[in-house]
Amino acid sequence: MRRGAAPLPPCSLPAASAPALQGILARGLGRGVGVAVGSDGAIYVVAEASAGLLRISSGRGEPVGTFAQGDDVVAANGLLYITLIDEGQVIAVDPANGAHRVLVTGIGAAQGLALLPHGRLAIADPNRGAIALARACA
Repeated sequence: MRRGAAPLPPCSLPAASAPALQGILARGLGRGVGVAVGSDGAIYVVAEASAGLLRISSGRGEPVGTFAQGDDVVAANGLLYITLIDEGQVIAVDPANGAHRVLVTGIGAAQGLALLPHGRLAIADPNRGAIALARACA
């Protein structure tokens, strides 16, 4: 173990076996690449397809908004933050009505996204080999 590294928490699964899937939540989502739980408790999937954001309902994805090629999603403060890989953007989306606002432009290939403390977003740009920072909506 590395110095300063914490041990893994106990796990009830046998060490020699891999856990099995516990079911399928939804089908027919296209190329779903990211998932987040919104403040409304709904599950949202971003997809590298014509429908960039889907709300899971009754085992299917219902499109939310009018954008495409979503790559990653995080939820905070009642909004969803989504990277649009083809546009090089990060957008904030109101999941209640699909309205969105562009927060960041000029990311070469906006892919990884993480919510940081103090209302900031970290955005991976693999084209530049960099992590950019942006402010989330208050």
